[in-house]
Amino acid sequence: TQDRYRRRFEALARMAAMRELKTVHMPSEAIREFRSLVKYRKTLDSRVNKSKCTIRVWFVNQGITIDSGEKTWNDRSCADRLVPQAAGSMQRLRTVAR
Repeated sequence: TQDRYRRRFEALARMAAMRELKTVHMPSEAIREFRSLVKYRKTLDSRVNKSKCTIRVWFVNQGITIDSGEKTWNDRSCADRLVPQAAGSMQRLRTVAR
């Protein structure tokens, strides 16, 4: 294995010395940073989506119906509707756990 790497390295060194290696495009630092930010945003989006799904599953398992779609997560009155139901569900869980 090491011999194979050595031969490859020597071949690359010969090609570099003879200027036979082709150059490759390297994006500018600004483009690389932008791509990194886009990738991070996608990571955050997937985390948010996973959290929303986890919350929805918890409510479904407790027999609580919640709105579907974006209005579930953007409507401020949603919290007012869910908090009393969630409190009752938590009380039921505590009773069952005893």
